[in-house]
Amino acid sequence: MTHSPPGRDGQQRRRNSSRRRFLQVTAATGAVASISGVSVAQDDEDNETDDSDASDSQADEVVTDGPTIGLELVGEGFTSPVGFEVAPDDEDRYFVVDQLGQIHVLEGASNGDGGPLQLRDEPFLDVSDRMVEVSGGTGEFDERGLLGLAFHPDFQENGRFFVRYSAPPSEDTPDDYDHTAVLSEFTTADDEHSTADPESEEILLEVPEPQFNHNAGAVVFGPDGYLYVPLGDGGDADDTGLGHVEDWYDENEGGNGQNTTDTLLGGIHRIDVDADGDGDRPYGIPDDNPFVDSDEGFDEYYAWGLRNPWRVSFDSEGNFYVADVGQNLFEEVNIVENGGNYGWNVKEGIECFSTEDPGEPGDECPSSTPEDVRGGEDLLDPVIQYPHIVDGETLGISITGGYVYEGEAASELQDMYVYGDWSRGFGSPDGSLFASPVQDYEPSADRSEDDLWDIQELSVSDAPNDRINRFVLAFGRDHDDELYVLTTARYTDGETGEVWRIVPEGEGETIEPHENAVGSEEEDEEEADTEDGEDDEIDDDAAGDDGMDNETDNESVDGAGNESGDVGNESVDDGADNESIDDGNASVGNESDE
Repeated sequence: MTHSPPGRDGQQRRRNSSRRRFLQVTAATGAVASISGVSVAQDDEDNETDDSDASDSQADEVVTDGPTIGLELVGEGFTSPVGFEVAPDDEDRYFVVDQLGQIHVLEGASNGDGGPLQLRDEPFLDVSDRMVEVSGGTGEFDERGLLGLAFHPDFQENGRFFVRYSAPPSEDTPDDYDHTAVLSEFTTADDEHSTADPESEEILLEVPEPQFNHNAGAVVFGPDGYLYVPLGDGGDADDTGLGHVEDWYDENEGGNGQNTTDTLLGGIHRIDVDADGDGDRPYGIPDDNPFVDSDEGFDEYYAWGLRNPWRVSFDSEGNFYVADVGQNLFEEVNIVENGGNYGWNVKEGIECFSTEDPGEPGDECPSSTPEDVRGGEDLLDPVIQYPHIVDGETLGISITGGYVYEGEAASELQDMYVYGDWSRGFGSPDGSLFASPVQDYEPSADRSEDDLWDIQELSVSDAPNDRINRFVLAFGRDHDDELYVLTTARYTDGETGEVWRIVPEGEGETIEPHENAVGSEEEDEEEADTEDGEDDEIDDDAAGDDGMDNETDNESVDGAGNESGDVGNESVDDGADNESIDDGNASVGNESDE
């Protein structure tokens, strides 16, 4: 459906409105699952499927060599950059979302002809005073923070934009919950839209988050003019524990991903920010959302069955790519459609998932819900999947979603979906860059390994071992459809965050490992003076995060999400998971993993 948002002369009306919707979640009781993190060793047997045994020959074919690219440094001095956005009809400004709470502005020409981009002295917006203190100010791994930014399609006329961040618990937050996921609207302070008005905030959604991770965090306008808001499953491992409700699948405990009536966690939500809502809802609901005029789920739902969606994007054909951080075994990318159920926690990727033994694919599981659950919908499989471990070597632990390349500079990437993984390990920055040739897509609940898209690993020219040697937190896209990679060499402290433009081989920088990286010799010398055991505590706690997994989302160590970053990068996984930043219950949540 094509939707043209109506004009919005009533912006002041919206700004003056104090309405907000607090989606109270049903607090699940029970112990919180322990966070095992990415440091947990896994045997090759853990990655075997019940019918294929993941033979060596198959493992060799999981990822093949792809094109070689260059990377041009266009911005630095950030801490944990988890988002890169451009505003409509604003050709020479690039907005970088830093997990600690700032939206920074890079200024200059997008095609590189105008010299390096310049970082503006003052941020466009700073919401750090409304957020939780990311990692408690210690610089350790965290998936919370400022996680997403989207400009209204008519930004030049109305100055409206939308952000996702992690706020402290409120008086309405259930006991023992970690934070509140907030979706807010802001406007700019002047007609030139040079800076934001921090006093213009209107909170659209507040979602209680039981755990610090699996927050997702991206927000994006679709080609229909509606705002899409992914939420993670609430964090912790297995989609179980505090803040996780029951679902229809009795074989597994949990979980939020399959429950659409008691929680918004574990789904993607679509709202109309140009329409007035009913009652205390400060937004409208698109008429074709799947549960409109139904008692089978919240009106906001667009899709569900997701763990920690760390970074999402639309291509020019309107296909909606959602990278979902996995737990112990697999990372995945889905093409998401209206009303789709993407399987978590019944499945992890195309394999069955067991809460009793998450390190081994389940022997069997359903490929659809029962008829009495939303009519018996299919559990749709991803188009891309890769295991964490191949032939005893770690391939990745927390996926970071990207974009279909539709630019001109790096022609070798044309019509490929470009994405990455936060890192091969938690203790040092070792992210990967991947690309998959786009194929025709048909929804399927019975996809085999042969049906999955090919995965190619991109080589970085002029870099040691052809790798980026950073945590890969997120990707960005400019007005010319050229792509950017956002990285950091630490977690949530320092100024190692960088923004790189993807350019042809031989046209980028010489990239050495960052001198101030986590695990570097310099840092090791400093840590030698700390008390015995402190390092182990940090490793254990952080590894429990599956995700910042990238989100920070990926992912990221996104702290925000990427499971590694989902700031996730979104990326490291929590609790035995590899996710990126996740959020919480029945509300909107973030990108990292457990």
